[in-house]
This record gives sequence, structure tokens and C-alpha cells, in this order.
Amino acid sequence: MRIDGARIIGWAIPLACIAVSIVTITRARARLVTATRELGEAQVAVGTATVARDKAEKESGTMRIAAVPADKDEESLFLDGVRGYAAKNHLAIAKWASQLPEPLAPKQADGSQSSGDDSGIDPTIKSLVRIRGEVTLDGSYQGVRTFLRKLAKSSRLYTISNIHWVRKDTGVEVTASVARYVDPTLTAADIATRNQGRS
Repeated sequence: MRIDGARIIGWAIPLACIAVSIVTITRARARLVTATRELGEAQVAVGTATVARDKAEKESGTMRIAAVPADKDEESLFLDGVRGYAAKNHLAIAKWASQLPEPLAPKQADGSQSSGDDSGIDPTIKSLVRIRGEVTLDGSYQGVRTFLRKLAKSSRLYTISNIHWVRKDTGVEVTASVARYVDPTLTAADIATRNQGRS
């Protein structure tokens, strides 16, 4: 009986490819399962840490400042703080673009600010104004992470969103939206009184 080598090879190659594919898929699935489990564990750890931090802040009387007075030096002081965080982490601020302030209180149908009966507006945000800005940072991955963590844990409340990372030969370039809050009804004396009440 003559063995047909070409036919054997024709069957062997597809079978070998199928076997390799099965092994590859099995390993990838195992890595996915492991990564999913680790992600779940990390999310639980983050949640636990957040609860513990909030409890510690409440017990110690350390609270964050939601808004500052809307004075002429507010933006320059904010940018000085951002530059300080960047310098400490060896980052370069490639770009900063500030947007127009926007009141948090809802507007009327014609687009004007709500007036008259304000009973439906949450009194804690009634006078707050949000100022968004977009910052672009150049530097190391670890430096950017530390910068964002320092900003997020600052005593003043900031909202960080729309974070976009781009890998570069020299590190990373990160663009993020940073929102801060001011209250035109507040004065420096109000802040001082509030801080004394917490001490």
C-alpha cells in the first residue's frame, strides 16, 4: 500500500493549526479570567479604601473645600498650584485652556438663569459656579499618575474627567478636563470662619 505523503501533510497541517489555536485560546481565556478576578478584587479594595477615607475624614473633622470665593486671583492661584504639582513630578504643562464659568443651578426654558421661586434647587449648589479647563501634560507615566492623584486628593474639590493617554518615546502625553468650583457669595472671611468651626 502506497502512502500518500501530500495527503498526510494536507491533513496534518490543519490539525496542527487547530491544536495551536486551541492552546492559544485556552491560555488567553485563563488570562482573561485571572484579569477579571483581579479587577473585581481591586474594585472592592478601592471601595473599601474610599469608605475608610470618608470615615476618617468625618471623625477627624478634615473636610474638603467644595468652592472658594470668586475673586480676581482665583485662577492664578489655581494655576500656581497646578504648576507646583507638575514641577514636583517632573512634568511639563504643554497646554492649558480655560472655559467660561457655568452656574450649576438649572436654567429656565429661555436659557436665562433661574430666578423667583428657587424652592426646587438644591441649596448646596444654588450659588456654585463651575469652571472647566483642559490641561495637557508631558512626562513619565508614574509622574502623571502621581500628579492626578495629588490633584484628586487636594483639600479643594476638583472634578477630573475625559482623561486621554498617548504613549510617546519620551514617556506619555495626557490630556484631561479639570473642573473647579467657585461661589460668588463667599468671602475670605467665610472660609476662615468655616475652618475655625472645624478645628
